[in-house]
Amino acid sequence: SALLNESFALARQVRIYRMEEREQARVDQSLSLLHMAFLQIAKGRARVDPVLEVLGGTAVAVVLGFAGWRAAMGGATLGDFTAFITALLTAARPIRALGSLNTALQEGLAGLARTFAVIDEPPAVSERVNALSVPSGQGRLAFENVAYRYDDGREGLRGVSFTVEPGETVALVGPSGAGKSTALSLIPRLHDVSAGNIALEGVDLRDLSLASLRDSIAFVSQDTTLFDLSLRENIWIGRPKASADEVERACQMAAIDFADALPDGLDTRVGPGGQRLSGGQRQRVALARALLRDPRVLLLDEATSALDSDSEARVQEALATLRKGRTTLIVAHRLSTVQSADKIIVLDKGMAVECGSHAELIRRDGLYARLVRSQLLEAA
Repeated sequence: SALLNESFALARQVRIYRMEEREQARVDQSLSLLHMAFLQIAKGRARVDPVLEVLGGTAVAVVLGFAGWRAAMGGATLGDFTAFITALLTAARPIRALGSLNTALQEGLAGLARTFAVIDEPPAVSERVNALSVPSGQGRLAFENVAYRYDDGREGLRGVSFTVEPGETVALVGPSGAGKSTALSLIPRLHDVSAGNIALEGVDLRDLSLASLRDSIAFVSQDTTLFDLSLRENIWIGRPKASADEVERACQMAAIDFADALPDGLDTRVGPGGQRLSGGQRQRVALARALLRDPRVLLLDEATSALDSDSEARVQEALATLRKGRTTLIVAHRLSTVQSADKIIVLDKGMAVECGSHAELIRRDGLYARLVRSQLLEAA
C-alpha cells in the first residue's frame, strides 16, 4: 500500500521522466512477493485442513461406536446417548476449526508487532516533570553554544550563540545546508539541542512545558501542507477561539484574494495536503494562520518563497506590521527580503561566521557580501 501510494503521489514525475516501465516492474516485484506470501499461507492451510477433517471424522466415528456399544450393553440410557451425540456433533466443527487458528494468530501477531513498535517508540522530545509555563515577557530568545547532531552523526549546528532582544527581527542566512532551518526547528522543540541551550525569557526551553512554549510560537515552514478542511478551518487552527472578523482580517493581511474565485469562498475544502491550491496559495494560508495566532515569537522559514512579487510585497508589508513588538526569526535565501532585519546571522557549515546589520556585513566583505553580489549578478 505504501509503495502504490508513493507511485500515485509522484505520478507527474513518473510521466515526465518516462518511468512507467520502471514503476510497473517495481510494483510487479512487490505484488509477486505478496502473492508468494499468500500462496504459502494457502498451502499451509491446504495441508492442515484435510488432515484435521480426517482426524476429526475418525475421532467422531470412534466415539460414536464406543457410545453406541455402551448404550447397547446397557451402560447408558437412550436419552444419555442422544444428549452425548448431540453435544459431540455440535463441538466437532469448532474443534476442527482450531486448525486454522494458528495461521490467523500469526497474521494478527505480525500486524500487532508492527503497531506496538510504533506505539512503544520513545518520543524524541519529552517534557520534564514539573515543567514551567513560559514566564511573562516580550520574547527574549538566546542561543548559547548550541550544537545539534543528527542520528547518523552529522553535525547540523556547532557552537552557535546569539541573542534576539524583544521586538527585534533577526535573519538567518547562508548557503544551503548551513543549518538555518535546523536552528529554527530547535525553538519549538521539534528536536532538542545536543549541547548548549536555548532560553526564552531567560528559561531553558527544556524546562518549559511543551504546551505553553508552542502556544507562544507561530511557525511558517517552507514545506506548507494543509489539512483536508476548508480554507477557513485551516486558518482557524492558528487560534480556534478567534472570531470570523479576525479570520477575515488575517486573510487580508496574508493577501488571500484568491478565495473569491473558489466555489464556496473560504468554506471551500482544499483537498488532502491542500492539493487543490497552488504552492503560493498554500503558503498564504499558512501565513494567515500565523498572523491569526498573534504569537510572542514568530518563526518564518522561507515563508514567501512561493509567492509572486506583488503578493510578496503585500505579505511583507503585513509581516512588517506583525513583527512590531515581538521576536521574529527569518530564514531566507533571497537576501533582498532580510535587508531590513535588525540583525543578520550568517551560518556556514553549522557555525555562525558573521553577525551584524546588512550595511555592516557589506562593509566587512565576507561571506554575506559574496552571497549578495552573487544574487545581484543572477538578477542582472
